[in-house]
Amino acid sequence: MLAQATGVREDIPVAPVVAVPYEHGKAFVTDEEVMSLGTQMYNLHKWYLQMSKNKMIMFGVKFRDQDFFRGEDDFWVYFKVLHHIYRR
Repeated sequence: MLAQATGVREDIPVAPVVAVPYEHGKAFVTDEEVMSLGTQMYNLHKWYLQMSKNKMIMFGVKFRDQDFFRGEDDFWVYFKVLHHIYRR
């Protein structure tokens, strides 16, 4: 059990990790991966590409009191952070 938890055993399949570095205005995924995206992920990706053409580097998000029960507020999300979340 300890060997399995520490990854010493060789019979455990390990998925390869493909790190795609962030470049502003470049696609988050490859053309092949676009075909397998879900509807909302595809729409987010398409929206990001449109916004990055307009030289935007971040976008605002507003949340209401009923979302977190701490009053209304907004915060800014950088596309670089969105890329990390997206690739996760």
